[in-house]
This record gives sequence, structure tokens and C-alpha cells, in this order.
Amino acid sequence: MDIENEKDFEDAWHEEVRAITLKAAETSWPLTSFCCFFFIFVEISNRHHVDYFSRFCFLDFGAGLVVLIAHLLRKKIRYPLAVSTYGSSILVAFVSTVAAVMTVPENVFTYYWIVSMITVVRGLLYCQNVKTVAMMALLHHVFIVGATLIFREEPYFSMPNILSTNIIQLFMILFALSGANIRFNLTRSNFINVHRIRKASLIIEGKNRDITDSISYARRIQASLLASHTLLTEHFPEHFIFFQPKDIVSGDFYWAAPLKNGSIALAVGDSTGHGVPGAIMSMLNISCLNQAVKSKQLDQPQEILNHTRDLIMDHMKNDGSDEGGKDGMDAVVACFDMQGMKMTFAAANNPVWLVRGEQLIEFEPDKMPVGKPMGQIRPFKLHEVNLQKNDLVIMITDGYADQFGGARGKKFMYRALKKLVVQCAALPVQRLSEQLRENFESWKGDYEQVDDVLVFGIRI
Repeated sequence: MDIENEKDFEDAWHEEVRAITLKAAETSWPLTSFCCFFFIFVEISNRHHVDYFSRFCFLDFGAGLVVLIAHLLRKKIRYPLAVSTYGSSILVAFVSTVAAVMTVPENVFTYYWIVSMITVVRGLLYCQNVKTVAMMALLHHVFIVGATLIFREEPYFSMPNILSTNIIQLFMILFALSGANIRFNLTRSNFINVHRIRKASLIIEGKNRDITDSISYARRIQASLLASHTLLTEHFPEHFIFFQPKDIVSGDFYWAAPLKNGSIALAVGDSTGHGVPGAIMSMLNISCLNQAVKSKQLDQPQEILNHTRDLIMDHMKNDGSDEGGKDGMDAVVACFDMQGMKMTFAAANNPVWLVRGEQLIEFEPDKMPVGKPMGQIRPFKLHEVNLQKNDLVIMITDGYADQFGGARGKKFMYRALKKLVVQCAALPVQRLSEQLRENFESWKGDYEQVDDVLVFGIRI
């Protein structure tokens, strides 16, 4: 039931009380039948009057049998709520009263005790407020005490004796009232909390769904800025991309653009942050790369990185932080001349690996980001590499190596990643990508992914 206001809550709570009461009645009716049969055994040990005993047995056995049959037929006969709720208690109180009036003196106070027990059971079993339980207890004792005073003539049943023997029953009733109050309040409190939590969960689920839908749409926008499959396949027929964002959108990105000198520029970047902040930063970084290549017509990787850094710092200088403009990216910008079998690149914090045969050659990056550095701003260095047929060029971000996993929950580390790349280098590029993915998932296991992951490979 959807609870929108206090009135809806009260209606829902009344329905809950009704359900609990009916559930309790499922138990109380068989107990009522048992009580009726039990009264017969109480009378067997003190039967002095055969006519009384036979009449009582007939009455008691018949009442117990009727209750049992009524309980068995409960699914076929829809009883009024009052009958289901109070019928069993009233019936036991009535039979107890008749028995107390007719039985021998030794058994009278047994029926007093039974009536008190009925109150205790109602107080603990039913979900009713204290007023209702107290009213039932009062009616039960008025029945039995009044009938005893009126119909019993023995001096033993004077008012003082009856009141003194009811002291223990009074304590039992007080215990029942206390239990009923605790159960009622706890049940109502739990009911309120459950529905409040449920309502809050529905609100959170709705907001989470809206946010997820928005981020999923943002992923489409971000994907449109990444290097297209057509462009990459045209210039790098054998390439692979293992790209696995930590969240829906990513701070890692891969970008490509043809240059005016006929080469093609390829960038693999790791923007500050991940998720939505990282994705926004990646879009700024891609925009700055595009401006460096398309507006400024730059065709040297170090010039592209230098100009991109200037643009990022200019955009971020008014970001509101004390440092101003420290966000940016770690990146590699590589320019490929496939006709001349030559690669030139500039690297900011991220390395470039070249696998030739069974040897991995690592080219160290400049230890500074594409953004505001800690110290003095220095130009990025230009690296030149002559390529050979079947060389494998790998550009990565730090997400793979930094992933926790394995038996000890340690980082995977660059050393292990290099070894894995060398082992798989001879495989077809798509199989190599699958191997990297399978190894990553196996290593991660049940651990949370800590960062965006990007491994970009090109077979020359």
C-alpha cells in the first residue's frame, strides 16, 4: 500500500491490526477447543454428582467440538471479524463461568485461573491496545465472579475470600496489559518504520533511476567524442581497445584525428577523477585536443600537448579552488606515419610500450600532467620511434595496474601487466583484448573496481 499522508497511514495501520488479529485468531480457536476438552479432565478427579458431570461433559465436549469444526471450516465460511476475534475468548469465559457455578469447591478457583490465562494470552497474542484487553479482562471477571457470588451458597465464597484469591489473577492481568501495550506499540512503531523506509526506498529508487538514465544518456554524448571505429579501422586495421569505465561514464578516453601532414594523431588520456566529474573533464580535454589540431593545425605531438595544457589551464583557472587549474589529465599523444613506419609521441605521466618479438621496450613519460604542474612549467619532450612489421604498440592508463584483487587483495602492478602483455603479444589483437579482460575480471574477483581501465593496442 502506498502511504502518502497520515490518513493513508492510519488506514494501512488498521488493516495491519486486522490482519494480525485474524492471524492470532488462527491460533486461539484451536486453543479454545483444547480448553473446553481440558475442563472435562479437570472435573473427572472431583465428580460427586453424576447428573452434573454428565451435563457438564455434554456441554463442554459439545462446545469444544463446535469450536474445532468452526476452525476447520474457516476457509469456507467467512465469519464476522468480531466472532473471529472475540468469539473464542467469550466462549471460554462462558464455559468457565458455568463450570465455576456447578463444580465442587475445590475446582472453582481453577476456572478463575483459566479466565486470567485467557486475558494473558490475548494480551500477548493479539495486536490490540490496552483499553480493549482491559475491557475483555473486566468482562471475563465480572462473568465468573458475579455468577459465583450469585449462585454459590457456601460460606467459602464470600466476597472477601473471592477478592483475596483474585490477587494473583490481578497480577496476571497487569502483566497481560503490560505485554499488550508493549506489543501494540512495538508493532505500530515497526509498521511505521517499515513503511517510511519503503517510501524512502521508492523515492531513492526513482531518483536513482532518473540519475542513471541521465548518466546513460551522457555516456552516449561522451561516446560520440571518442575516436570512431571507422577512423581507427581505416588507419589501424589491427588494433584493440580494452575500455572498462568504473562507472557508466569515464574519465579515461581515446581520441584520434588526421593531421595536415598526412599522419594520424592518437591520444589515450586519463582525466582527473572518474564517473561524472571525470567524464566532464574528459570532454574538456578532448575539446582542447581538437582545438590544438583543427584550429591551430599543430601536427607535432609535443606541440599538441603543450597547447592543450595551456588551454586546460586557461579554462580551469577560475574553477573556484585555491590552486586554480590543477585538474587536467595524464595522457599520451602519438602521431603515426604508417607509410614511413615511424611513430612520434609525447607522454605526460603515462608510458608507451613497444612489444617487439618477446621484448618489451618501455618509453618513460615526462613526470608532469597535462594541466597545472606542481613546479615549473616545462615543455613536453618529443620521442621518435622507427616501427617494424608486427610491432605491438601499447598505450595505457593506470586503472589496470592499480586494481586490487587476487588472494591477498593487492594491486595488480605494472610489472605483472607487462609480463601479461608479452605473453599474449603473439595472439590476434581481438583475442589479446579478450585475454586482458578475462585476466582483469579474474584478478578483480569480488573486489570493487577502483578506477577506469583503458588499454589501447596497435599491431603494425
